[in-house]
Amino acid sequence: KEAKMTPELFQSCALLVYSLFYLGLAIVLWRKKHRRLHALNNHKPCATYLRIRLETSKLFNTKVESSSQSTFDALTLEMSGLINDSLDGGFLASVKENKKKHKLLETNIGLIYETLEESFTATNDVQIKLRNAMVFEANDRLVSHPYDLIGIRRQKLFEDSLKNYLKPSNNYGEKMSWTDILKEKLSQWLNLNDEGFKYQILKVIKIVTVVTVVTLVVNVTDYATDFKVLKTFWDVGYNGHLLDLKETNELSALLLLKFYPPAMFLTVVCIFSTIQILFHLPSLSYRYKVSMQMESPRSELELETIDPFYVVNQYNLPRSESKNESIWQMMVQWGMYFCLSWFVTWRLQLSDTAAMELQDVDKILSFGELYMSLISSVGSLTYGQYITFNICHKYRTSGKQKLIYLFSSAMSTLCNTCILLGWQTTIADYAIGYQIAEADNFGLVDEGIWIIAFLLITPFLYKYMVLPASNSRFTAVSMINPNFLHGMMMQCFVFSFYLGLTSMVNSHLYGLGDDLHTSLLEIKFNATRNETFQNMNPAQRHEYTPANAYEGNPINNRLALIVFSCVGIPVTWAFAYLGLYLSFKDEACCIQFSPQLQCNPGKVTFKEKFKKAFNVQNLIKTMKSFVNAEPNVDGKWKDMNCISNEHDQKNEGNVNTYLMETKEEERTILNHIKSSFQCWDEEKKCPPSSLKLTTRIARCVLIIICWYLVTAAIGSVIQQAEYISILFLHSGSSHNDS
Repeated sequence: KEAKMTPELFQSCALLVYSLFYLGLAIVLWRKKHRRLHALNNHKPCATYLRIRLETSKLFNTKVESSSQSTFDALTLEMSGLINDSLDGGFLASVKENKKKHKLLETNIGLIYETLEESFTATNDVQIKLRNAMVFEANDRLVSHPYDLIGIRRQKLFEDSLKNYLKPSNNYGEKMSWTDILKEKLSQWLNLNDEGFKYQILKVIKIVTVVTVVTLVVNVTDYATDFKVLKTFWDVGYNGHLLDLKETNELSALLLLKFYPPAMFLTVVCIFSTIQILFHLPSLSYRYKVSMQMESPRSELELETIDPFYVVNQYNLPRSESKNESIWQMMVQWGMYFCLSWFVTWRLQLSDTAAMELQDVDKILSFGELYMSLISSVGSLTYGQYITFNICHKYRTSGKQKLIYLFSSAMSTLCNTCILLGWQTTIADYAIGYQIAEADNFGLVDEGIWIIAFLLITPFLYKYMVLPASNSRFTAVSMINPNFLHGMMMQCFVFSFYLGLTSMVNSHLYGLGDDLHTSLLEIKFNATRNETFQNMNPAQRHEYTPANAYEGNPINNRLALIVFSCVGIPVTWAFAYLGLYLSFKDEACCIQFSPQLQCNPGKVTFKEKFKKAFNVQNLIKTMKSFVNAEPNVDGKWKDMNCISNEHDQKNEGNVNTYLMETKEEERTILNHIKSSFQCWDEEKKCPPSSLKLTTRIARCVLIIICWYLVTAAIGSVIQQAEYISILFLHSGSSHNDS
């Protein structure tokens, strides 16, 4: 009650409000997800939509006159021809002719739509159902699984053609757009021949450039800036060691020695990340092969197939760098910046006897020296979200959607950065700040071990902090999909966890410390042990916190962190989901790929489980899964349209009546249609193999023990950081100084 409202306490209050908001939103999303799943499993689709699906399927299967092909097979050949023209450069050589072909495809798809529309009353609701039925039936025939890029590209052309046909002002093919004019000029400049040789050379150059340059710019730049910061931390720690040997300024030496533990942790991270890179280098060749095959007419003509294994693992290198090395580097280096720079800056402003080494550290711990590292880390994390989304949706979304999603990824990364930096700075204050005037001791009984523990768990939680569409579970472009709701729910839970902990520790440090723990006043006294601070008014000492202890240039860095956290978290999160809405708003059809369930074979003895767990082949398979993921291509596409969350008894009766009245020759088609709805799926009656409660508890205990052992190992290495630095990194300097 007696605590004065400081910027830190204001931040604690704001973060507590945000934590409660995200917790409440997570509970709402959890209920909404389960309501949606219950509806999909138990409620039948609209009877009208079921009839539309049947009529669409029959029309697609109708044989073309004077041909053995079905109507949809003819459309597939037409779409394949258009895509093939674009791949061999033909669309550049004859832009007007290509536009006429697109117009013909739209007309043929439009004839199917009009034929279906004649059988139903033309209302806005029926038109939406007609479009969804045609899109799903086409997807079911064209796309085998989420990693079938050839089928996805054809499906995108089908959807775009249908969408263009349904536009009120459909003048496609009547006049040249600015993009068509550019294509004609490019064709004239290249002077394309029938083979389009120059165009093929340009494609190879483009692919190689994208694969290599993007990797160099995003990932290699991030590594380069991080190594620079890492070297700086080691040098600062060693300067503290030299100052400690002189015994002239004990406190300044202790401040500098605080850089050894994060330097050692970042070194361990870099070693681990470098080993990962060696295993993930083949993913660059996967990406090149996939890109070349997608640009080759041979793939479109079905002369060669694209391996789903290559599709899933083509981005392993940048993804592993962003979710492991980049997030750790950003948290540690900026946590140290915000945690220790205020001690250094304040001591320099209050003391005339501070060592020259502190002035050097004050220059190093400046935003001007570290901002490039922050930009590279944010760029790497943003790119990681974007390419994860691209695995399944690169050829399913338009250029406009990709740009909007890239913007959403950037906003999501900035939101995560504000949350994690606030948490890391607070926990660093707690674990390091309370021992600022004591020797470093990062043992298992010290508060500093919490830094290591929470740093180790961050990459596992960060996968839930990204956008719901940037995780491996998401295989459909729709915001009403249960997997999307699940991803958003988990994101809100993790946000609430981090924000709540930050608020609690912040309140403990800067509001309730006098009652619950060693007062922050002692930290400030130890950090500024000089006459200037002692002559201050004792009644005002408690008002000095990191955010108002000194005037920065141009602003106090801790105050800037508080402002960006309190304002940036809700604003960037809102913009991220606004971008998702704008990107997905035109995708009315909700389709989800459902992998084939593995039924429980029955009771398995402990001996059989033990043999299976420690089987050599299973162990090798498990080790390989840490490097490359195995795509699950066995399953079915599920139709999630026209299913109400509320039980409709009248609709249930209409559906049952319609099913009974169908003709015998329609039963086979109808049975296939029914299998695309979860409520009629026979596989859901076969319960998936699930772990018992005792097994789950045992697994959690095993994970905690392993986590503790890894933390202990890294903690013991960090504890010897100063000795290792003197022995290996600065042996030459130490010899000269001695």
